[in-house]
Amino acid sequence: MPSKIKGYAGKFLRVDMSEGKLSDEVFDEATLRKYLGGTGIGAKILYEEVPPDADWSDPVNRVTIGSGPLGGTAVGGSGTISIVTKGAMTGGSTSVQANGLFGAYLRFSGYDGIIVQGASESWKYLVIRDGGAELKDADDIMGLDTYEVGDYLRKSYDVRGRSASVLSIGPAGENLVRWTGVFVDHGHSASHNGSGAVLGSKKLKAIMAFRSSGSPEIADPEGLKEVAQRMYEDVEYFNGTIGLVESMKKQGSGALPVKNYSTNVWEISDEDIDAFGTSYLREKYQVEREPCWGCRLLHCTMFRIEEGSYAGIVEEPEYEQMAAWGPVVDVDDVEATMMLSGLTDRLGLENNEAGWLTGWLMECFEKGWITKEQTGGFEIRWGDVDGIVELLKMVSERRGFGELLAEGVKRASEEIGGEAANAAIYTMK
Repeated sequence: MPSKIKGYAGKFLRVDMSEGKLSDEVFDEATLRKYLGGTGIGAKILYEEVPPDADWSDPVNRVTIGSGPLGGTAVGGSGTISIVTKGAMTGGSTSVQANGLFGAYLRFSGYDGIIVQGASESWKYLVIRDGGAELKDADDIMGLDTYEVGDYLRKSYDVRGRSASVLSIGPAGENLVRWTGVFVDHGHSASHNGSGAVLGSKKLKAIMAFRSSGSPEIADPEGLKEVAQRMYEDVEYFNGTIGLVESMKKQGSGALPVKNYSTNVWEISDEDIDAFGTSYLREKYQVEREPCWGCRLLHCTMFRIEEGSYAGIVEEPEYEQMAAWGPVVDVDDVEATMMLSGLTDRLGLENNEAGWLTGWLMECFEKGWITKEQTGGFEIRWGDVDGIVELLKMVSERRGFGELLAEGVKRASEEIGGEAANAAIYTMK
């Protein structure tokens, strides 16, 4: 039986994709105190079970998806998960987080985390609820984007409202694009260092956690509520980062990344930059709130673009998305920027890498460092929204020139060489 350590559900779920076997793993109190939360246990698993020379796509690699001792409590945002693995981009250890509901629901279902190992011969998804779990064939959800997967599974299991949370990879993750992420529900992203590619290598398309009836025992519930309230009061001014592109531009700070970071001067009209402002965006596009577990702040909302070429639903973008699909690629239509943000999430791609890659290609085409002869006829210029859409789909499918670009801007630029290599923006190992 799982131990009754306050602050913990008491067990992790170990999923062996090679054998199709599920088992419970219990850590003692000393271990849980030494390796705190999902990141701590994930680091322990990675260090002890994955050889240093193992490749990210080797079945021996592990993916730990964990909550922590505050998960699912009164603390705002405590539905967060931490994913620890050997990443596809650097080949080194990585820890990435996503907010939402999944971490809380995982705990309510009786688990503090999930340890995934091995690699299945066929695609699967995992269902967790009421202290148990089951692997199922994923044929019906293959090819679906990260929004569609959750919607399909909720409908299939007759889920009402917010009574289940779905973690998934998109089509790009299925095709092992190196810079893919793991996404929770509609847009919560844990995406740095290719976490989605690692799950894809194991052929695990999605995990669905129900809001079950369990809950971890807390040593001092009233004390924790008081702390949670003080934490809220410390940050209640925060209302998201969506408007930072507008404010940075108008303040003239010089910090705005423009045209592949080649300048900080963005030539955009006053009317167009006003449309990037927080008040304008929320008043015109916000249709509903989708708060993370226990959170009272106003920054996780859903937007609807009602009409035109970019019509659709998208999670409220944050600054990194607004910058990547605005000034970095010289798109001055805010509806196009939001659409591209949503498309990136849906395909399962990491937003920063997507912006760096696209901006790099645009600069290279402008300056003649890359030609259509090198790309199989593909060409893209500053502000080319249709070209960006096609580019993201090429990468996600590893189609044509997208095969090289799926390796990320560092590897792609080094392969092209010359001045193109010098213009690439990326994080070094």
